[in-house]
Amino acid sequence: NTLKEAGLIKDRKEGRWIHYRLDDSDFFRRFLLLSVLEKIPEEAVAADRKRLDDFLQGKPAKGNIVPIRDKRRCCGENK
Repeated sequence: NTLKEAGLIKDRKEGRWIHYRLDDSDFFRRFLLLSVLEKIPEEAVAADRKRLDDFLQGKPAKGNIVPIRDKRRCCGENK
């Protein structure tokens, strides 16, 4: 009942059974995302941000996928 009052679950009654499911509202998604993000160490976030910045600048780094600069070569558009 507490989870239902908090808006985290929805329920429906079917005969003698009550079916529960997670609330898929925007509020619940935000709550879930923030709960998960709260558990990620700041060092991991900083390292990922650095890798993303390097990737966006075209600098290859361990774990990065090097961007393809010539779209025609990757997508079969070399006409």
